[in-house]
Amino acid sequence: MLTNQVTHDGVTSLLWFEHPAERFLLVTDVATAERVTQALRWRSTAE
Repeated sequence: MLTNQVTHDGVTSLLWFEHPAERFLLVTDVATAERVTQALRWRSTAE
């Protein structure tokens, strides 16, 4: 279980919400968002 609800790395923040159901929110800049999107698209086609 996470003890810290916010993690920061450079311009990116990852927020964790436990209730009502576990979920995450990624807050970042456009360039990082594009890299994450491409990585997720690649991963979804690789499975």
